Amino acid sequence: MRSKLKSASLWTIFAFVSSQGLRLFSNLILTRLLLPEMFGLMAMVTVLRVGLYMCSEIGLKVNIIQHENGESPEVLNTAWTMQTIRGVLLWILMGFIALFLELYAGTGTISTNSIYGDERLPLILMVMGSVAFISGFESSHLWLAVRNMSLARLSTLELISQVTGLVVMVSWAWFYPSVWALVAGNIVSAVMKTVMSHYFFKGPRNRFYWRKDIVIEFLHFGKWLFLSALITFFALNGDRLILGGLITAEELGFYSIAFFLAISLKDLVEKLTFNVWYPLLSKTYRENKQHLSEVYYGVRQKLDVVLFSSVGMLYVVAPTVINILYDDRYQQAGAMLQILSITIIASSYRLGSSLLLSMGNPKAGTIAVAVRGLALVLLLPLGYEHYGINGALWSIAINPLFEVPVILWFFTRYKIISWYREVMFLPILGVGYVVGAWFLSLFDLGVEVIK
Repeated sequence: MRSKLKSASLWTIFAFVSSQGLRLFSNLILTRLLLPEMFGLMAMVTVLRVGLYMCSEIGLKVNIIQHENGESPEVLNTAWTMQTIRGVLLWILMGFIALFLELYAGTGTISTNSIYGDERLPLILMVMGSVAFISGFESSHLWLAVRNMSLARLSTLELISQVTGLVVMVSWAWFYPSVWALVAGNIVSAVMKTVMSHYFFKGPRNRFYWRKDIVIEFLHFGKWLFLSALITFFALNGDRLILGGLITAEELGFYSIAFFLAISLKDLVEKLTFNVWYPLLSKTYRENKQHLSEVYYGVRQKLDVVLFSSVGMLYVVAPTVINILYDDRYQQAGAMLQILSITIIASSYRLGSSLLLSMGNPKAGTIAVAVRGLALVLLLPLGYEHYGINGALWSIAINPLFEVPVILWFFTRYKIISWYREVMFLPILGVGYVVGAWFLSLFDLGVEVIK
């Protein structure tokens, strides 16, 4: 088990670092070929597409990972059939949203300055809906790879599909600079991943299969996950939905750049949580419950050191990072990145949701994100109204922290809390800040010497 954990962790980190490196590299090229408003437009399309996906989440993958008979052909094929049906329905729903925006925009009630009034949005939504349809046919081999923590092939597959999509994006933008370069890259990447998922792994192929009792079991397990995903979507993506009606497409483009950089570390934590720590906690709960808290805090201590030091450092160096990486058109993203770096702090505490889920309690995560979503609805518009874009950004930055009290309350209820371990590494935020300031002072001194 220890060997599997080490291998799964290393592959997850390797795949994530490679993936983010490729995204950053292509982003630096694309921001020089495309206008900022195109990234804002694509950010909104992505939010709506991901929103539909999350709002139809019934926990198929999560269920397969923890299910006692998760490797049974009947269970796998029933889940795969449900996934394909879901993909078809999502494309249809995306089409209805595109039609609604097209008709509603014609009434003149949507401001042409907001992203919702952009005449390109409906068609892009319709075409991007095909990604959900294509992904619906991904093989269940991907689920089994996570269940068994055998991530080498899965990581390789994801990197190949990403590289293919990025090559298409950059090539298209080089010769025909338009937002359609981003659309084409996403579709090609989805096709590549789906095809490879069926031929890159050993084992029987999926086939359409339907067993009523398995379907009912999935739906029963997924009812709380469905509600949680519905609320989680708004908690995680409501910022862009609300900002889309308040700021211009260009400003949303700046925000999407800052947001991408700010959540990179958070995304790595979520990858490790789902691929490594959730399977580990689930196995510990099934086989060795008395050591569950010890295993959890063993992971948390290492995680806190990395996260808190990174937040303190990023808060200081954020404007400099933007100045170095992007041209003058994107400098507004520097101040945005500085504020958004605060969101990373909550990633440490969100691991607690996975612990509670491994104990068979998806309700806790649902309540936590519901509190967070409600706080976002209340605070973001108020922050923007009174303090402009900076007020909105600070509302977004502190929003994930509203989950923390809920998770800690459930920890107290289950008697797995250790208050000392929850707060012992918070001072490292200051250490990271000092290190970041020291680094910048060295950088500035170096520039002076060169001059």
